[in-house]
Amino acid sequence: MLLTICVGAVKGEDVLKVGLLTEDRPPFYMASSEKGSLEGIYIDLLNEAFAGTNVRLEFHRLPQTRLRLMMEEGGLDVEPGIDMRWRQRPQEVLGSVYSEPFMEDAEVLLFAKDAYREDYNKIYMRKLRFCGVRGYEIPDALKDYLPSEYDSASQLYVLNEVQALRMLEVSRCDYTYISKLLYRFLNIWNAYEIEVHPHPLQHFQLRFRLSRKHEKLLERVNTNLAHMQQSGELQRIMKRYE
Repeated sequence: MLLTICVGAVKGEDVLKVGLLTEDRPPFYMASSEKGSLEGIYIDLLNEAFAGTNVRLEFHRLPQTRLRLMMEEGGLDVEPGIDMRWRQRPQEVLGSVYSEPFMEDAEVLLFAKDAYREDYNKIYMRKLRFCGVRGYEIPDALKDYLPSEYDSASQLYVLNEVQALRMLEVSRCDYTYISKLLYRFLNIWNAYEIEVHPHPLQHFQLRFRLSRKHEKLLERVNTNLAHMQQSGELQRIMKRYE
């Protein structure tokens, strides 16, 4: 699926291909009521961050594994909302540059109702079945709870977070992790019958990841991000989607 919006479109502009996941991830990005367009925090931030750079942003929606591969191979130019710890394959490290952080978030642990335990430990967690999203990095805090090799009895992998939450509700698996901000929005719409652990697994800083060949754009992008933070525009964009 391909969607296109323009930022500062003028004659002779460059095209930057932005990779987004196939499924909507509110409040970050989602299909808008206007057919063929997108809205969300990342969409608004991209518009502002790349203003004045003489580029047209072209949005490509792909599965996570394909998106990462295309960034490595040069088929995509920008991936928004990335913590640098998530992209540590050698080619990802060598081929990427990052903006200054524009948002903080956290990963939280979610349990099926009959599996919740606040004082969980390694012995207990290894008795449970984990549900993850294909292509996502497992947080360091969870790696010790999973077998070193894939085991279908203890691990289930799905296409997106919404599917993972549904698997928890019907007890197809026992626990997963998710962005705290994303879960807050999804839960408003769905009121999931699951348990949220009160202590985040880890905090992270979200940035724009660019292909290294576009490193020259970083100065302008960072300047625009700093201006948004100082003017309050960043906070206004966040509140727009609450």
